[in-house]
Amino acid sequence: MKKFILPILLFTTFYSHGQWTSFYFDPQIVQQPCLADSTKLINAYENFDIYQTVDNDVNGQRDTSCLSLVEGDLPFKSLDLSRPVFIRFNKKGDFGDSLLLSNALYSIRYTFNTNEGGFLNPDDCKQGGCSKLVVVTREKWLATGQDTLRKTEFYGNIIHNQCIFQDEICFPTSKWDSIYLTDWWWEVYLNPLAPANARLSYDGAWGYPQDFVSKVDELLPITKPVINNAVEILPYHMVPQSFGSNYLVLHSKSGIPSPQNRDDKVVTLSPNPATVVDITLKLNYESFYFQEYTAFVPSLVEGSDTLHHHFTILQEGGDMCLEVIDVRMGSGTKYLYKSGNIDFADKTACIFFKKGASFEIADGSHLFYGYKSMGMLGLADANVKIGAGASLVFDGTLVLNSDFAAGSVMELAPNARLIFGNHASVMAAGRANEKVRVKASPWQIDWGTLSLEEKDHFILEGNDIPDYETHYFYPNPTSNEMYFFARQSGQKYTLSDLTGKVLMHGSCGLESLDLSHLHPGIYLIQVGDKSEKLIKL
Repeated sequence: MKKFILPILLFTTFYSHGQWTSFYFDPQIVQQPCLADSTKLINAYENFDIYQTVDNDVNGQRDTSCLSLVEGDLPFKSLDLSRPVFIRFNKKGDFGDSLLLSNALYSIRYTFNTNEGGFLNPDDCKQGGCSKLVVVTREKWLATGQDTLRKTEFYGNIIHNQCIFQDEICFPTSKWDSIYLTDWWWEVYLNPLAPANARLSYDGAWGYPQDFVSKVDELLPITKPVINNAVEILPYHMVPQSFGSNYLVLHSKSGIPSPQNRDDKVVTLSPNPATVVDITLKLNYESFYFQEYTAFVPSLVEGSDTLHHHFTILQEGGDMCLEVIDVRMGSGTKYLYKSGNIDFADKTACIFFKKGASFEIADGSHLFYGYKSMGMLGLADANVKIGAGASLVFDGTLVLNSDFAAGSVMELAPNARLIFGNHASVMAAGRANEKVRVKASPWQIDWGTLSLEEKDHFILEGNDIPDYETHYFYPNPTSNEMYFFARQSGQKYTLSDLTGKVLMHGSCGLESLDLSHLHPGIYLIQVGDKSEKLIKL
């Protein structure tokens, strides 16, 4: 999720009725009975239980080990390193009603440390088997007594040679009346190959509601001049009382948010032209957080009951952060990605592109969408376009739910790539035999670990099919840059002139290889034990 470094208060304060303004879970150590054997006293963190389970589920049967801290740390030798360690908050009753503020943006920070190489490298994790923080809230709607449980997962950062597990998370709360923090735990995966004397230590966790957040419950009309049927705006042009870089889009209609009770914010022009205008909202460094069932939609053209203006969200930096929500892109709406992050904190957080909407990745841009199966991309008769030299690395869940037989279309420009990660999946929410037409050549797509059934949802319509089994890079000839095929990723390469002098070397990856400094001529590229001629124009 979006990372913030801000000053915080390291103590707990309360509103009336037990609501928290800030909280701090310190690493204070006490002696207490072992969870598995009450006759034994162990050293433990005051606010947390530390345990492993026989089935690796947080609520499963706990094993009989008494995990005791030694000088404030947890020795690896007392653990089964093939299983996760759960560190679970157990003192909620000490904090009043444990109520969080509604319509707030909390910052949450935590840090764990160990010896170098102590944490499992995220690249080696099994599906769902990465160290993470899990936050569970129970939310009530006082008018009806209805309540709901939300479980939000945040995959943490493993940094500094796999010896630090930490994160700085922005956690938006919903509009529900009462939001109780009912559970909180870390699921930590340690490296079985770590040094025998390795230990795990906890440095604390804390959170606070941010003060400088632009809360969006309505939009101002856009008054900037329209030139050539187009206008580009920044967030402060349409958000009342805009300050800071964080925007929280609120569901401000009465009643519980739901698919039947959406609060889509209408983007309007003043004056409203009688012809279609291309409106572009440009995000440079700003971060947008959407509450559930909210989105931005363009208004109708003056005098029309059916024709809408066109609205584009251009992300050129900043963050688009999605929790348990459904951000919906309707007809005439486009999401254009150039740079920045799209973060997901739940497997069901989704950007859903409906009929007439478009999801585009700009030329030369590289987007990582979803992570370790977190995050959904919904397509319902929509278009996905990947620009020249751009790539989409998809590691979430692709949901297909078209209303029309034509379905959705993916179009890859020259040198573009579509890469499915090892945790990606495809599901048809409507017709079981739904298809996506893909305008690309086979070598532009890396299917990852998708099953034959999942791949059967795609129909390739490309015509330019090179003999990619015997080639390692493209295009050839080329002027200033080249790309390795996906199957070469991670292999070593060398580029040399015809005399054998090595001019470049490195690892094959997704990024383009800059050749602008080379003189026109013929070169040799060697990958593994095979080489191929490259013509530089």
